[in-house]
Order: sequence, then C-alpha cells, then structure tokens
Amino acid sequence: MKKLVCLLVATLLIACNSGLRKELNASHSDSETFGERISVKKNQSLLAIQNDLQTTDTVFTSTVGLVSKVCQKKGCWMTIRSEGEEAPVFMVKFKDYGFFMPKDISGDTVLLQGKAFRQVTDVETLKHFARDAGKSEQDVAMITTPREEYIFIADGVELFRKKN
Repeated sequence: MKKLVCLLVATLLIACNSGLRKELNASHSDSETFGERISVKKNQSLLAIQNDLQTTDTVFTSTVGLVSKVCQKKGCWMTIRSEGEEAPVFMVKFKDYGFFMPKDISGDTVLLQGKAFRQVTDVETLKHFARDAGKSEQDVAMITTPREEYIFIADGVELFRKKN
C-alpha cells in the first residue's frame, strides 16, 4: 500500500512544476530562490530517487523535501526527507559551493533541482558535519565508521517557508 501511495505521489509530482509551485505557495507563506531557477519538469519523490539509485549511478532530477537539518556555521549543507517519512534522508550540498541556505529553515519545504547519487562518507567528514550541526564533542566522538549516504548536489533550490 505504501508503494502505491508513493507511486501516486510521484505521478502527481511529475505532472507539472507550476502546479506544484502553486500548491506549495498556497500552503506556505512565500518562496525564495537560491542558485539557478528550477527548470526541470520531472519531479521525483525521494523514495523514487532512492530506488533509481539502486540500478544507476546518478539521477538528474528535481524533488521536494522537508528540511531536517541545516549547517549552523554557514548554511552550506542541509538534510531533507519526505514529509511523514523518516527514510530516505538525503544530504544536500550546493553546486560549486555557489550559494548557501538560511540556517533557520528546519521544518520548511524545499524544491530542489540537480543530481543525486550514493556515496560512502568517511569518518572525518561525518565528524565535520556533526560539528557543523552543533553536536556535542561526546556525540562527535561516537562516530567511528563510514556511512553510505544519499547525496543531492543542488544547482537550484526554491524554499517555501511555513505559514505562521
């Protein structure tokens, strides 16, 4: 049943970015664009991207996600997930370190465009990201093994803030 719901959501998202933007604007206060303007017409759910990455190295697409965490030093990365789901979580970085996101957007919705892939992240980098996220040194010290992650390199992001 969950796969059927995800397939239905993915089909609806693929229909049209403009309809998606109208829907997001109706449920959020306003939007801001970072990097390039979103031009990809094919949106995929994070679950569909994760499934595609089981059989291909890289997926060029656009997707919608809920911001989970943001780098608290510069806003140079964020993690996103599907609303109502814990997995998959994607680490989002920004093409050529060309733009940053506001640091106070956890819980807000983003529309991303770019490329997604899987990567094994080494311990040193995981510790760096943990420090950027404001984790304690005790939490950082507990990171002892590399982790396979889903990465999204965004060349454009549209941020939809929550309505208050």
